[in-house]
Amino acid sequence: MKLTGGQELFAYSLIDPVAEKYRAILQQIPRRRSRPQDIYDLSRLITQEKMDDDVQMKILAALKEKSRARRIEPTRDAFDEPEIRRRSRANWLSLTLEIDEVPEFDPCFLRVATFYRNLPWQSVP
Repeated sequence: MKLTGGQELFAYSLIDPVAEKYRAILQQIPRRRSRPQDIYDLSRLITQEKMDDDVQMKILAALKEKSRARRIEPTRDAFDEPEIRRRSRANWLSLTLEIDEVPEFDPCFLRVATFYRNLPWQSVP
């Protein structure tokens, strides 16, 4: 993007941050971490941004590529794993240190998990 004065602004597309956040959520178990901020961020992005079929295909392709580099195999049903939900919920209220009103966890998690499940798993090798 060109700015006034001929300067350029470089920014990530929506695809990479979404794919990275999903990869980080899936990696919570092997890394023994909790990633509540990723659920919050993804929930907001999914609600606010229009992500058509092409974008969803690119997100899934990026997720698979980023996951392979870390020896993670994402599957359509990964969010059914209770440990993913438990770790994502852990420290949820710590988000009050960063944002004024923390939404309820369950609707956010459901939104993120549903979007993930509905990615075009059969279309992306």
